[in-house]
Amino acid sequence: MRTPAPLRNVERRTSNVEPRHPLHAGCHYLSGWVRHRRHEPVEHRFGYRHALVGLDVDAGREDFERHPWFGWGRPAPVRFHRGDYLGPCTVSLREAVTRCVREQTGLACDGRIEILTQPRAWGFSFNPVSFYLCHDRAGRLMAIVAEITNTPWLERCSYALAVPEDHRSGDPLDFAFTKRFHISPFNPMRQEYRWRFIIRPQSIGVHMRNFTEGRLVFDATMVLARRPLSGGTLARLLRSSPLLSLQVALRIYLQARALWSKRAPFHPHPSTLVPAGASA
Repeated sequence: MRTPAPLRNVERRTSNVEPRHPLHAGCHYLSGWVRHRRHEPVEHRFGYRHALVGLDVDAGREDFERHPWFGWGRPAPVRFHRGDYLGPCTVSLREAVTRCVREQTGLACDGRIEILTQPRAWGFSFNPVSFYLCHDRAGRLMAIVAEITNTPWLERCSYALAVPEDHRSGDPLDFAFTKRFHISPFNPMRQEYRWRFIIRPQSIGVHMRNFTEGRLVFDATMVLARRPLSGGTLARLLRSSPLLSLQVALRIYLQARALWSKRAPFHPHPSTLVPAGASA
């Protein structure tokens, strides 16, 4: 697979860059942009600024709660809430993620797990996709979990992707698999996903492509730069999080309206669904 131009920039700028901060730090701020392109049966595209927080599911709490308005499991304007993520909520997030990886790939995730997400802000939370970067005890990336939430149904589905043992850190990772979960009514269920990840100490790039009968019909790209969650980035997150979360949800409906006006084919919600919080 040829690397898309935005991800080639990630490769070029960070391939030989030594990290200015350790990846094992408990909390990071990632900012950049997202682009969506629909190629057929109607053409449509848009892009916007985007930001996520990277949290070590075990060690991130202390860093996250440095600001009095940030809470981990407790009420706060910006809050990491266990119920917003992979279930069941009766177990820790680490246990839920390791169980998902084991059931879908057979791998035992025994190292650090980092979640990339938008925390709940001012009581509102919506993440179209949260990523979990799962490592072994030696620090090698061994699996990526993509937890997808659709709207307005707010159902969840998780895809666990095993990283090849011979993968060199920082090299592109390519995955191909069948779609199993209804997200957009403007995309049919019978599709093939082809995803590429470029994960570096300073940046993360993701390129997702949807194919229908071998034809590229949709792609989405996310490119984010990583920095420590300092006092300045905490303040920036506090200002931007409420707007970002709401903007993501609003954009989905605004773009759906645009597609409807272009007479894009509508695909109703299928009758067989993965239960909320389940893996698929």
